Amino acid sequence: MNAPLRIAVYGPESTGKTELAAKLAAHFHAPLVICDTDALTTMLWSDLLYGTSPDELRREAEKRCKNYALYLLLDIDVPFAPDPQRCFPDPADREKCMRIWRGALDRRHLPYELIRGTWEERVRAAIAAVEKLRGKL
Repeated sequence: MNAPLRIAVYGPESTGKTELAAKLAAHFHAPLVICDTDALTTMLWSDLLYGTSPDELRREAEKRCKNYALYLLLDIDVPFAPDPQRCFPDPADREKCMRIWRGALDRRHLPYELIRGTWEERVRAAIAAVEKLRGKL
């Protein structure tokens, strides 16, 4: 029996990660393998906010990021939704975060699909990306 595919819904803040992860988990009946955060994201936030990450977090992030069959990188082409915990509503800051998140995937040669568009288009594109991956197995 094959291990289940692990999919990371990934990207800067206020791009719909949590909602999309929930919709994908419901669609594929797989709530334990669709993640809306990962150790790599935690490391990126630590580096961004504090200028560094604990060595243990960095080691775990580097190890665990390879466990995902696919990253769904959510673009910043949706309106920012204010929230007291969110840090970067400015468009220039959002673009910087997008470069950081995409760069982290590119430097590690991790598989990803860029997910863009309206909320409905994002759901359709994400489902198609997961279906495409499943078809390759």
